Amino acid sequence: MIEIIRGGMLTTIQDQGRYGYQRYGIPRSGPMDWFAARLANILVGNTAADTFIESTIMGPTVHFIDECLFALTGATFPAELDHDPVEMNTSVLAPAGSHLVMGTATQGARGYLAFSGGLVVEPSLGSTSTYTKAGLGGVDGRALIGGDRIEVGATTLPRYGDRRSAPWNILPPYSDAPTVRFTSEKRADRFDDRALEVITSHPYTITAESDRMGYRLDGVPIPYAERCDGNIISEGIPLGSIQVIDHRPVVLMADRQTIGGYAKLGAVIKADIPLLAQLKPGNSVRFSDVTVNEAQRVFRKMQGDLVLFDRALSNAHH
Repeated sequence: MIEIIRGGMLTTIQDQGRYGYQRYGIPRSGPMDWFAARLANILVGNTAADTFIESTIMGPTVHFIDECLFALTGATFPAELDHDPVEMNTSVLAPAGSHLVMGTATQGARGYLAFSGGLVVEPSLGSTSTYTKAGLGGVDGRALIGGDRIEVGATTLPRYGDRRSAPWNILPPYSDAPTVRFTSEKRADRFDDRALEVITSHPYTITAESDRMGYRLDGVPIPYAERCDGNIISEGIPLGSIQVIDHRPVVLMADRQTIGGYAKLGAVIKADIPLLAQLKPGNSVRFSDVTVNEAQRVFRKMQGDLVLFDRALSNAHH
């Protein structure tokens, strides 16, 4: 069992997301940074399906009522367990009665806390992921607050402090000014021929109007086709879609709406979604156009790295 002493800025319970309900207008949700979330679960011996905590910019304070193995991944948070520094991307044994205090992220925006055995939370429409706009999932469909108590599931891991650390070379190249790759939709009826050149030639700034639903960017205007004002018949929106609203890009993220009526220039590849997920207002991003084959290749490589790391830890444990 854990207890939240202080909730932080936006701390929510998540799993890998809510599948099968987009037809009803319900977003998938799940982690903003899928890689960091999966890595956290691997470090504590969990499966990809186990429930974890996502924190945004300012982390929570957690009281471990029972002894528990945990790991912190994603954004770099100053964190202490009973005044001892907590190493990122490493499993740590928290004694019963101890306190984890997370401060404000020094780099990145979102941290992931996984607990060996996962968090035991009643699913809502097949998922424990919190979608605050509709009050779904997590604890009463809201961000965590002081006083919330959450049960931790049973685990088969040893309780003697089995430290597991992720090799740095499998981590995404997190940065405050990354270049993210996207696959483009070359639609002459929606965008001027110069649109791709514009978005790939200039940096864009993350604005304060950005959240789990999407990142609104500011920068050089993207030109529409001569008879297009950016409005289209509503259509489905995959993760990472780059809508262009009033000539400015908006990248849609985990809590995105399921359909939309703005022209899309393309979609950020899944391998680079973690780079976007760790950006804060004021950070910048550049875009690079790649093929679908390249997008699939780099995603398979990231998935393969995680599988190999998970397998190596399992073999070492046994």
